Amino acid sequence: MTKRSKYSLLNLSIWIIVTVVFFVLFFSGDGPESWGTNKTKRFLSALLFAVGFISFFIIQFKSNKETIDERVRQIQLKATSSTLIIILMYVFIFGISLYTFYDNKLMPSSWMYLLTYSVVFLTYIVNSGLYIFFEKRETGYGS
Repeated sequence: MTKRSKYSLLNLSIWIIVTVVFFVLFFSGDGPESWGTNKTKRFLSALLFAVGFISFFIIQFKSNKETIDERVRQIQLKATSSTLIIILMYVFIFGISLYTFYDNKLMPSSWMYLLTYSVVFLTYIVNSGLYIFFEKRETGYGS
């Protein structure tokens, strides 16, 4: 496993932990309906978000010291392109599901919190996971 894969694995682990804690926080207590009025939950979510990003930037700082060859660029491109497609599908399905469930009803705004936070979390999880996957397959090498 290369250093870049190790950084991706660390990044993947951090964002999975952040995501699980966020979902537990979001659905605990009264669930999404009380999210807007519960300042403690929102503050803890923002703090969790900040911890994830600070960790991400530390990993980025350490990994940017490595030289990037053409093979790594190809793997990054493939992982990022695939991540974009997956996240677009996620947002579309999430939005259509909310529309279908709350058709002609008032939708709690907390679902938009869940969508925005989860898009960020999933982007990092999917991108890191796909980088590891494509590097193991050595996609982009010699093609």
